[in-house]
Parts: sequence; C-alpha cells; structure tokens
Amino acid sequence: MGELGRTRPRLSQMGKEGYVIPKPAPMKKAFPGRYYGVKGELLGLGAAKVAACGKRQALFCNHLRMALFVIGLMGSFFVLDSLMLVVIHHFNFRRGSAPRKSSGLQDVQSHISSERTEKIMHGRLVALGSAAVTKNEALLGSFEILKEPYSQTSTWRPCADKLNQVPQGHTRKRSGFILVSANGGLNQQRVAVCNAVAVAALLNASLVIPKFLYSSVWKDTSQFGDIYQEDFFINYLKNDVDIVKELPSHLQSLDIEAIGSLITDNDIRKESTPDYFLKVILPLLRRNSVVHFLGFGNRLAFDPLPLDLQSLRCKCNFHALKFVPKIQEIGSLLVRRIRQYNTSLNILDRRLLGKYMLDTPIKRNNTSRGPVRYLALHMRFEMDMVAYSLCDFDGGEKERKELQAYREIHFPTLTMIIKTNNSLSPEELRSLGRCPLTPEEAALMLSALGYNHETYIYLAGSQIYGGQSRMLPFTRLYPNVITKEDILTPVELAPFRNYSSQLAALDFIACATADVFAMTDSGSQLSSLVNGYRIYHGRGHAPTIRPNKKRFARILSENRTIQWVDFEERVRKMIQENQRVIARRRVEMAEGKPKSQSGVWTTVKPFVNGGVSGMLATCVIQPIDMVKVRIQLGQGSAVQVTKNMLANEGFGSFYKGLSAGLLRQATYTTARLGSFRVLTNKAVEANDGKPLPLLQKAAIGLTAGAIGACIGSPADLALIRMQADATLPAAQRRNYKNAFHALYRIIADEGVLALWKGAGPTVVRAMSLNMGMLASYDQSVELFRDSLGFGEVSTVLGASAVSGFFASACSLPFDYVKTQIQKMQPDANGKYPYTGSLDCAMKTLKSGGPFKFYTGFPVYCVRIAPHVMMTWIFLNQIQKVEKSMGL
Repeated sequence: MGELGRTRPRLSQMGKEGYVIPKPAPMKKAFPGRYYGVKGELLGLGAAKVAACGKRQALFCNHLRMALFVIGLMGSFFVLDSLMLVVIHHFNFRRGSAPRKSSGLQDVQSHISSERTEKIMHGRLVALGSAAVTKNEALLGSFEILKEPYSQTSTWRPCADKLNQVPQGHTRKRSGFILVSANGGLNQQRVAVCNAVAVAALLNASLVIPKFLYSSVWKDTSQFGDIYQEDFFINYLKNDVDIVKELPSHLQSLDIEAIGSLITDNDIRKESTPDYFLKVILPLLRRNSVVHFLGFGNRLAFDPLPLDLQSLRCKCNFHALKFVPKIQEIGSLLVRRIRQYNTSLNILDRRLLGKYMLDTPIKRNNTSRGPVRYLALHMRFEMDMVAYSLCDFDGGEKERKELQAYREIHFPTLTMIIKTNNSLSPEELRSLGRCPLTPEEAALMLSALGYNHETYIYLAGSQIYGGQSRMLPFTRLYPNVITKEDILTPVELAPFRNYSSQLAALDFIACATADVFAMTDSGSQLSSLVNGYRIYHGRGHAPTIRPNKKRFARILSENRTIQWVDFEERVRKMIQENQRVIARRRVEMAEGKPKSQSGVWTTVKPFVNGGVSGMLATCVIQPIDMVKVRIQLGQGSAVQVTKNMLANEGFGSFYKGLSAGLLRQATYTTARLGSFRVLTNKAVEANDGKPLPLLQKAAIGLTAGAIGACIGSPADLALIRMQADATLPAAQRRNYKNAFHALYRIIADEGVLALWKGAGPTVVRAMSLNMGMLASYDQSVELFRDSLGFGEVSTVLGASAVSGFFASACSLPFDYVKTQIQKMQPDANGKYPYTGSLDCAMKTLKSGGPFKFYTGFPVYCVRIAPHVMMTWIFLNQIQKVEKSMGL
C-alpha cells in the first residue's frame, strides 16, 4: 500500500533516533577481565595448597589445580555462551524474524495461557490470506490508502477551536463547586473530565481539577497533573467555565457524604439529559455549595444535547486536554522511530506532540527519502473483553474454565445473570456481532483490504489473551508487528512502568498520528476517542478502518466455501459502507441506561417554538402587513396609503387586526413549522442521518404548508376581513371587535363552513410559501455554515434573507388570488365577482397580464422577508433559551 509496505532497515540496524548505526562490537571483549580474574584466583589457590601439602603431595595438588582450572574455564565458557545467545536472540527479534516474538506481546498476565500452539479458527481463509498478502506485494506494489468518503471533510473546521470562540466572561454568581473522581483507565477518565466541564458550565459552577481513582484493574496512581497540563487546561477553558485546583478552605472540612452531596454512578441514570442536572443536581449544589460526582464516566447524554454544551465538550477533549511534556517527549520519540522521520507531518502531530516534533523538514543521512508509513491497530482482545463477551474462540475446555474463573472473580453480577437467565449461545452472540475480533480475524480483514506482507503495523495494547498462540496466525501474515516495548528502550519506558494510563497515552499518540488507524471494536473508548480525534483534526486525511462485526461474522461463517475474490469484495464493501455518517440512534433503555427522549414536551416542542416565533415576528411586521393589504385593495402606493392611514385613522390603525394576526400565527405557523421539523427529522432518520436533497425538502415544505393552511384558514379569513373592513362603505362594514368576534360573526351569518372560504387559494398559497421558505432556509444553512464556514449569526441572517426572498417570490401570485377571493362581496343581485380561484386567476391574467399577480411585490417582499427573517431569528433565540434551561 505505497509507503506503508516499503522495505525499511531492520530495527536491529536502527538507532533510537531512527538512524542506521554500525553493528555492535563482539561481546567477547566485555568478559576477558572476568575470565582472567577467575583464573588468577584459581592459580593463587593452587599455589597455597602446594605449599601446604609439601613436596610429597605436589603431584596431587597439581592435578587438583588443573581440574579446578578446567571446571572454571568450562563455567566461564558456559556463562559467555549464554550471554551470546541472549544477544543473538535479541538482534534476531529486532530484525522481525517470523514468527515475530514481541516483548510487548510476551508481557501478558500470569493467568493467561502461555501456549505457543497456533490457534486457528478459519484455517482455510488464513491459508488463502497468506497467499493473498504475497500477491498484494508482488502484483499491486502499492495500495491506495483508504480515504474518507466525503470530499468536503477537508474543508471542515473544528467547531470548538479556541480561535472561533468569543470570550463570554463570568458575571453571574457561582452556584457552588463540583468535585469529580473519575474511575477506569485513560479513556474513561477523559470522558468523565469532559462531561464534568460541560456540567459545570450548565450549572454555572466552579470545577475543581478532577481526581483519578485507583483501580485494582488498572493499578495506576496517576493523577490529572501526571497526564495533562493543569495550567493549560485551566487557561484554555477560562472563558467557558471556572476551574480551580482545590476547594476553598471553608469547604474542605465538610463531610460531603454526610450532607448528601456525594453522587455515585448508581445515583445517576446513564446518559442523563441536561434537564436532570438542572432539576436534581442544581438545587443540591445551591443548598450545600458542593457536589461530588464519584465515577461520572458516561453520565451525560450525547444527544439530544444543546450545541453549546456539545461544543464545550469537544473543546475540552480536542483542545484543552494536552499531555504533559514527559508524555509528549517520549510519544514524539516513539513516532519518529516508527516513521524514521523527525519532522511533523500534519496538524495531528502538532496538536499531540507540540514542540517535540520539528516543523521544518530535514534531511537524514544525506538522503531525501520520506517517512515510512504505518498502520496502527487497536486490537481489543484482552482477557476482560474476551471473558465479558461470553463468546467461544475454539480454545477448548481449558479456555472455557479459565474464562469462567475470571468472570466469577471480576464480573460476579454477570455470572449471576448467566445462572438465572437463559443467555444466548456463543454461536448466536457471534452472529449478532457481539464477539471481539481475534488477531486472526483482524489479519484476515487487513489482507482482504490489500495490505501486503511488508506492512508495518503498530499494535496498541499488548496484553492479547492467549499470547503467542493467538498472535501466530496474525504474525504469519504480517510479521512486521511493533509495539512501544519494541521501539523504546527499558530506560526510556522506566518512568511509565506501573502507570497504565500514561502508557495508554503513548498508544493514543501512536494511533492518532498513524497513516491509517484500524479498530476491531467500535465500542472501545480508546478506538472511539482516537477515531474522533482523527476526524476532528485530520481534515479528511486521517482514515479509519471500522469493521461491522455482525456483517463480518456472516462473511466468516462461509469459511469453508467462500472464494478469496468474493471474500475481498465483501469485506471491502463492508468497510466502505461502514464509513458513512450514520445518525446515532437513541434507544429506550432500562434502569441505569439512557431514557428514551420521548414525552409530551418533546412532541409539542417544535410546534410551540414555531407558533411563538411567528407571533413575535407578527407583532413587528403587522404595520407593514396592513399597508400591503391596502395596496392590494387599490388604495394607492405605499407612501400614499401610509399617509392616509395616519391622517384619517391614526397610528392604531396599523395594528388593526393584530389579534387575528396572532391567532393566525398560533394556528397556521404553529402547524406548519412544527410539522416541517417533525417530518424533516423523520426523513433524516430514514435517510441514515445524511442531509436531505433539496427536492425532498421542497416536498416536505409543501406538505407542512398544506397542513398549516388547513388549520390556520379560519384565523387567516378573520385577519383579512378585519384589515379590509375599514375600506368598505360605512353601511357595509362589519365592525369586528377582535378576531374571536370576527369568527363568531362569520359562523353566525354564513355558517361554519364559511370559515374555510377561500381555503383552496389559502392552501395553495401556503404550500408555495412554505416550499420557498422552509426548503431554501435549510439548504442555505448548509451552504453558509458547512460550505462557506459562516458563524452562527451570519448563517441565520443570511439563510433567513434567502428564505424570505424565495417565500415572497413563490407565494405572492397565490396570495393575490387568495386576497381577492376572501375580500369579495356579492353585488345587488347576490352574485360574486369570481366563481373560484381559477376564475379569479384567469380574469386577473386577462385584464392585467402576469405582472398583475405581483402587484405590491416590493412592499410584499419587504413585509414577507422581514417576517420570515424574524421568525427564524426568534426561533433560534427561543431554542437557545430552552437549551440553557435544559428543555
């Protein structure tokens, strides 16, 4: 796969800075002194014995001295031979001899089987794969690195970049202090920290630098400051949340558990919404001034979550959590040695390694050869993962007993569940994609993707269950497997020994900066965090291989019959289709798991927001709307109508019919905006989370407009009647007092069905207006925000203006016909001027031509466009307020 498979100097020939060094001098010179020292001691001992024995025993002592000398000589040669074998084995290991014996792979737990018998589950495919990787090397020569499926990813900009943030400052009084004690390893702790930052901002609380709990599993005493730069973390987020290093002295003596402020993971539902923290935690925080979250790994929901909180969580994860210099320095050394290149290649290098990677390309050994490419693989096949999965990996009765014993010790709850419930069989679990991929299966996946025999693979996490017996099928296909233990010397790794989180940080760096990152389990937090980091900072040039375990299990189930060509095709298709952006599904869960985001408020929220925003916009636009109606009734130009209304009827005439206008928005706009958002969400969900095409948006806009018009037609009729009433002769005026009085009079005088008089034109006009307004707004938002990179305010204003123009242009002809129908009155003979909408349209076209329908377009556009803009702006602000309140 291009440089990924290029031949490179063996590790035995490399210095620790990546340079080629001469072969070490023979080890014999290290031992002569030791050898001759022993000899000297023996000679001295022999001479003493000769003196003691006398002349008669001289011959015997000489023989004894010679025997001891021979024994000493043989012992010295034995020691020297043993040392030489160790050295030879070490250099052969460094050269990547197959099967490769990684010191990292040998560092397994004592209870893990150390058998070296190769364990194979898919022997036929492994044999085919072994031939394929050689063929890949011979025929392909290079393999195109997997690319992101969306070309626009190269134009994405980090949503939480510090440069894009506007400092808000903190003027409100703090509600209290939040303590967090995070459990788990590096990745669980990282999630807990980012959740704590978001919750502290939500509750307007001060966050104390989180503490990390010691775990009997991870066995790491590292604290926040041992892994991340505390001052950088505090300063980077200072405009978003107040962070302190410790509690104030007056709170340090509090018994937090006694006052009820200790909140464990058992007290908080998994993936709780902001509403929970506002309703339950905030009152407790205000009462006791402090709350201590014990655990807090996945206790804040991912969706639905206000955009500002999600952006803050991203800002914490992708910007504020910077590794300490010690980790950056060794991480840089690790990456440089893998690549054999000392220069920073991309923004990922600069973000993770800072000053420890050079920014200017340099020449090495008078050559211009570029860096060696490598693939990083996070293989989730540790014993805890294997035991918890309840799957079978063809390890026989010994393996089953070993895993059962481990479960009884480390997962007692799971063991009880198994005993009391009929759990799924291992075969069913595998078919459902719940079994972790074995090293053998990971190798088959890579070989199907075209990675050749020489591909250099960095293996993250080295405690593979089964040790060499599980790794042999992998190293047979890919012998160039390296770990941090291979690349770094024991002296360099010494500061990290017994600190698993710090060692995991080195794996994080090596995986995030790799040319290609492959995972075997998308549920792994390290894999998820690395994948997210590469997407966020990679700008479309940091691809990740994500298998679909359920589909892969189906493919592997045909091990005995499937041809390699078909296997390759199906695996590649699986990977390509799994590259798509898929909306995260919200699943209704039981106790301790996320709740379904359903309920009355969730259902009615889009409708309430739409109605309120429309009513607020109407209060501002009502005078312009009144002038527009008078122009359409033939009372002159905009200036003339305005002067006449002020002179003859006073300023209050501009707000005549406001009650009907508000009633219209409360019905019509509520229905159309609410139904549009509901229909759009359903369509996006059916479209696997991908943006909808413009045609589909237009169809949804037409549907929402029809629904809104049918519901809002009575209020619309009352509004037109009230606005036109003043233009009639005094004897013909209806003198409506308000909208409800108008509706009552219409029903009393003309019947209930009269409320929908002109409903046909109203519906058609609403459909056209909403098609132009709603579809163009969503499309413009995508253009301004995603393609042009506009900020939130610019996006809303620009999209609103475009939406207003298209709404006016599409709807005015229908609005003109609707107005003519709704204001018409019978003549002396009881005959109406128009028999219907079509008759009105034809007579208008015949008498005035097509431009007659656009009578008053400037004023109509001035009225419609601002109303549309204000509706969207008010809607945006309403949603912000709701998010801040956790609604």
